[in-house]
Amino acid sequence: MKQFIVISGIDGCGKTTIIEQIRQKLEQQGYKTQYEWMRYNHRLVKPVHGFCRIVGLSRKYEVDGQYIWRHEFYRNKLFSKFYIALTWLDVLL
Repeated sequence: MKQFIVISGIDGCGKTTIIEQIRQKLEQQGYKTQYEWMRYNHRLVKPVHGFCRIVGLSRKYEVDGQYIWRHEFYRNKLFSKFYIALTWLDVLL
């Protein structure tokens, strides 16, 4: 019987890190695992990610030999609110 775990969240919140940790634990216990990305089209948010990399609100980190981008929007409260609103608008579009 197949079972599913669904993980959802905004970009940079740690979904990939959590998925990899869960997969490792399950595979250590003998379970076969796989994961599938189901993404919506980021028409408005995607260009904002590039801007965040330039101004330093997103930073590249190495985690377990892999490089990931981590958004540090918490450093700017106004931008955080803008990003959340933009994400909702992107979903609606």
